Amino acid sequence: MKRLFLRSFYTFACARHTISRTNKFSLASSLRVNVGGKDPAVRLVPWQHEMAPLLVEHFNGPDATEIVKNLRNIPQPFTLRHAELLAATFADKKCYGIVEETDLDLIGVISLTWNECGIVEVGFYLVKQWWGDGIMVSVLHTLLALLESTPVEERPFAKIYAFVNENNLASQKTLERAGFEKEAFLRLNQKVNGRFENEFLYAYYLNNS
Repeated sequence: MKRLFLRSFYTFACARHTISRTNKFSLASSLRVNVGGKDPAVRLVPWQHEMAPLLVEHFNGPDATEIVKNLRNIPQPFTLRHAELLAATFADKKCYGIVEETDLDLIGVISLTWNECGIVEVGFYLVKQWWGDGIMVSVLHTLLALLESTPVEERPFAKIYAFVNENNLASQKTLERAGFEKEAFLRLNQKVNGRFENEFLYAYYLNNS
């Protein structure tokens, strides 16, 4: 199965990094995420080209090594050209910036990608200062609810896959809390820092009614 570039995003790896407070994202068509009443709120904002430079900040920050060790195909250093090439894979896909509502900071990304065989994968990351508050679980719930609101006959797929390194316990717990089921153990399926490591395959089945 062809690995899409966003596949490298799948992780709950994070980095603490201060982001510019001058971001100007349009909130049109955005979805508010219910994070259990916690403030500030976050929104899922359809991908905008203004977000690309912030990926460069996320992947070159002081904790970039912590992120990259769990990712696929993220070059170091990560340049604006790399961000633009990555963003190009988002065309005609469901990709959202995870945006903190008060200052409009981009704090992560979540996306669905699929190939010609109808294989759908979810990918996401979140910056470390927002880790541990249940945000990604809430983001997944929001995206899945949106997908399940589409009539069954109009859906191009029935389930969503996620791949996670066997040592990435945080991501495994996040997926399970969001309703994903562990379906398979994939031996030596992910190459990390020049060596192959094992992965788990998770799946979420959209309701069929």
